[in-house]
Amino acid sequence: MTKLATRIDSVQHHRNGISGLGFHVVTFRYRQGRKLLRMAGVVFGFDEETLPKPTLRRYDGALAVAVLDLDHPGEKWRGDTFAEELFRAIERWESDRAQASILAAGVQSA
Repeated sequence: MTKLATRIDSVQHHRNGISGLGFHVVTFRYRQGRKLLRMAGVVFGFDEETLPKPTLRRYDGALAVAVLDLDHPGEKWRGDTFAEELFRAIERWESDRAQASILAAGVQSA
């Protein structure tokens, strides 16, 4: 599979309200010809209880993946085209976040 995202800029997790559906936002760069576009992918439908599973299959239950060009928000993009790369970026970010939490807990208890 050809890599579409030339660079992942950031990954964040958000929730709609205190008990709303969680979602991830991934900002990244995408090269279209000579242009380098600033993009955002929003992945809805994750259940936080499934996140620790060490497999990409956990993302099969995602409700939706939306992608937009941050500089030209009227442009239409297919989220499923970028889905696998966004899932991998989220997986790396969640893993890094979990490791940082474990390290912080170790430092506090020492």
